[in-house]
Amino acid sequence: GVRGIAALPDPRRAADFREAVAKGRDYLVALGARKTNVLAGLRPAGASRDDCMRQFADNLRLAADALNPHGIRVLVEAINPFD
Repeated sequence: GVRGIAALPDPRRAADFREAVAKGRDYLVALGARKTNVLAGLRPAGASRDDCMRQFADNLRLAADALNPHGIRVLVEAINPFD
C-alpha cells in the first residue's frame, strides 16, 4: 500500500486527500472523535523531498482548517521509510 497520501506531490492525490478530509470529517464528527491521524505516505521515485514536504504542509493545513472547528486535532505519526 501507499501508507498515506498527504505528502504525495501529485494533483490527483491532492484531490483524493481533499475528498478524504471532507468525507472523514463527517465520520469523525458523527463518532465524536477528538483526534485523527494523517498519513504522509512514502516519497515516490523521482519526487523531491521539498515538493513532498510542501504538499504535506499544505494538506496538514487543509485538514486542520477543516477539522479544528469541530474540535478535532490533526496528528502526524512518523513512519519507517525502510520497510
